[in-house]
Amino acid sequence: MAWHLFRLFFIISGSVIILTGCEHDDDLVAITSFVTIEPSITTTGFETGGRLAANRKIEFLEYGVVYSTSVNPTTENDIISPGTDLIVSDNRNRFSAEFKSPLTLLNPGTTYYIKAFVSTRSGTAYGNQISFTVN
Repeated sequence: MAWHLFRLFFIISGSVIILTGCEHDDDLVAITSFVTIEPSITTTGFETGGRLAANRKIEFLEYGVVYSTSVNPTTENDIISPGTDLIVSDNRNRFSAEFKSPLTLLNPGTTYYIKAFVSTRSGTAYGNQISFTVN
């Protein structure tokens, strides 16, 4: 019986440590969905953005869209269009954010690959990749 009590205590202690570490240290784990918004034509070029949902509030260091003529663009190697018009909702364990990003100086006849991104203290998360060709 003493063995079973020790095992139970060890499992409970391990769970508490894991949950505490995840909840406070890793904003990226809290993200439940993240999508890149389809580009639309504007008077100055194109506009895209991102829509994110999480199970708790996330603090952004940077957000926007990254794009390239090569697949799988990243913030480390490709063009960043900073996000604008951030709309945030934080309501009892349901956090959402949406932003826009303008794409300018695109070349006609060229295919671009875009992904929304958010950077936090924990790292960078990306939305899905979308490709489109400028006519």
